[in-house]
Amino acid sequence: MYPDFTEEPRTVQLGLYTDVFTPHGQDGRTYSCWSVILIPYNLFPGMCMSSEYMFLMMVIPGPSNMKRLINVYLELLTEQLLQLWYLGVQMYDNAMD
Repeated sequence: MYPDFTEEPRTVQLGLYTDVFTPHGQDGRTYSCWSVILIPYNLFPGMCMSSEYMFLMMVIPGPSNMKRLINVYLELLTEQLLQLWYLGVQMYDNAMD
């Protein structure tokens, strides 16, 4: 769909990762938290999977079954990523000096 996208070396490729955990262990079964992490994929494999390059976007607290409502929380992040995709952001490239 976008053949020129991967040819540009400065293009940022992102991955979105979600995971659920219970902060109170097995006793807190009625309460859980969802973490939403954004990962840049166009780094070296050892770098993009290290915690220094994983960006915690949000933590969604709530009842144990948040799967049905997670899209409500991700709506703002989705809008911002779509804005980056369609409009872009002006940046200064220090490597071009």
